[in-house]
Amino acid sequence: MLLEAPDRGHSHIPSRSAAEAWYGSPGYQAILPLRLQSMTCNAIIVDGAD
Repeated sequence: MLLEAPDRGHSHIPSRSAAEAWYGSPGYQAILPLRLQSMTCNAIIVDGAD
């Protein structure tokens, strides 16, 4: 599981369910407004990107 473009930063997360859990987590949701105000970016989940 790869989140975001490799040339702009990315995260490997072991499964779609883990990626969705991370994205929806209280910790990430707490900082998400700051991230969205600070930069233009896209977060994507791609199955089978290993």
